[in-house]
Amino acid sequence: FVGVSPEWLLADGTIAFLETRDADKAQLYGWQPWLGARDRGYTKDVVHEGFRYRKVVCHSEQTLITVFSSFLGVGFDDESEYTAHLDRILSEKDLATELPGILVSEGIAKAEDSELCAASVRFCASRHCHSLGEALHEIRGIFGFSLEATMEEAESDANLKELVFDAAEMVKRLSVEEASLSSA
Repeated sequence: FVGVSPEWLLADGTIAFLETRDADKAQLYGWQPWLGARDRGYTKDVVHEGFRYRKVVCHSEQTLITVFSSFLGVGFDDESEYTAHLDRILSEKDLATELPGILVSEGIAKAEDSELCAASVRFCASRHCHSLGEALHEIRGIFGFSLEATMEEAESDANLKELVFDAAEMVKRLSVEEASLSSA
């Protein structure tokens, strides 16, 4: 074989699924929510046999959708070497310069010159973030919400109610399109 064995892949996928069955358990085992997932997904950087990988697991309810690992390069013996740059205290100017690149590499934004990156820099400045790690923590925190809380809030906020309704309509349309493509 080139790479890891099929047995290791099955075991690794099973463990990833079991560690991420709910948000509390995922956080306990060091998984980060992955915003690129269709339903629910998590990522976790690991070192295996001297090489660094980003593990990704996606599932819906209690069904595993996919699990895979992306090769990131040579691993570090000490995890702090890999993440030390995230804890470095930066000036507001340096944070504004470096944060967009981190947001793109983390999959939060698609381009460094995007409006999301610009808004994130302003948001982090307003929160008095002094490091990339603090900034990422604050940004990830604003993307966490429950559907139930959003639906409750939508009842009293006309703009949010319209947005939730539009999203529900889009899901219906995509489901119809997906069904017609599957039957073709």
